[in-house]
Amino acid sequence: MDGPADSHLPVDGPSDAQNDAGNLDGSFDSGLPDGGVCVPGSTRPCYTGPASKAGLGICKRGKQTCLANYQWPTDALCPGEVLPGTESCNGLDDDCNGEVDDESIYGSKTCGVGACTKTVNRCHLDPNSRMYVVNDDCTPFPPGVEVCNNVDDDCNGVVDDNPTPPTCGIGACTRTGTCVNHKPVCTPGMPTTSCATVSMTTATARSTTRSSRPHAASGPACGLRACA
Repeated sequence: MDGPADSHLPVDGPSDAQNDAGNLDGSFDSGLPDGGVCVPGSTRPCYTGPASKAGLGICKRGKQTCLANYQWPTDALCPGEVLPGTESCNGLDDDCNGEVDDESIYGSKTCGVGACTKTVNRCHLDPNSRMYVVNDDCTPFPPGVEVCNNVDDDCNGVVDDNPTPPTCGIGACTRTGTCVNHKPVCTPGMPTTSCATVSMTTATARSTTRSSRPHAASGPACGLRACA
């Protein structure tokens, strides 16, 4: 917890300069009638703790109400304000330092290997009791499929062991590659054309003439791009 709080409780209304500049010291603003003049029943924000804490975590400003004698209260009270407290394991920022259940206080726990590694705050919400507890419970992330990426995806302690082979290319050009030095290596097939010329015999009533003309070979249609 921080040291003794320095007081930022406003006693008099803001000056004209403060009204023009806005909320200069973080303790109050100028949203009052007649430029901040104390009008009975009007209010102004106040805070008796460190100005840097107001608005962080559980800390919040209070309000002073102008008295019937056109004076602000002089008893140094700030009704409704919440000051920094001692940090506890409850899912809140009790000491108003911007961190919930400070890990620096409760410590952390790490579990799992490879891609399954997880680090959690020892202060956490118990899923069964729905209460905040401090213990070493830690459940690793679930394992995945091992691929060639220099990561232990299946969380067995070995990187890129028997990974799923990489593939590349599309259609008939699809190829399967390998994992080299933790990097996928794969070369797709190269497109080409395929068209066979076969001899066909044409019989006519007058003579027989052997002529050659294109005919589709087995596989890709003649003239269409195939893959070598």
